[in-house]
Parts: sequence; C-alpha cells; structure tokens
Amino acid sequence: MFWPGKLDQPHALHHLPDLARALVMPADSEASWGRAWNLPSPKPLTGRQYAAAAALDGRTRARARQANWATLSAVLLST
Repeated sequence: MFWPGKLDQPHALHHLPDLARALVMPADSEASWGRAWNLPSPKPLTGRQYAAAAALDGRTRARARQANWATLSAVLLST
C-alpha cells in the first residue's frame, strides 16, 4: 500500500462520493448559505494503522510504503 506522506502522520481519509454528497446537500439549501459547514470525519489514522486494518481480512499483507511525489503524480495523471 502506498501512503501519501509520512507513514506515522495521521490522516482522515474520505470516500469521494460521500464527501461530494455531503458538500452538495448544504449547498442546495439557502438556509446554509453564509454559514460554516462542519463535515464529520473518521478518526485520523497513520499509514501503518491503515495497512494493519487492511490486513485483518487475511488476504492482504500489512505493509505500507511512503509514496514519493513522482509516484503520486504518475498515479494521478494516469487516471
């Protein structure tokens, strides 16, 4: 598993379709205009913790590697 950043730095990751839905819902309501929006986030975990959680099913090895910017750029540009 490639981790974007330092393996011991906690991050809260979101599923993009869920995040988009959470942002569109208040944007569609005039009552929320001009107000702060707070979106719930999962507990931040480190890359090592995400890898360990992924390995709980027994089919994945618990191995996380820090991705460098060249790797991230190549992945993002290929999609």
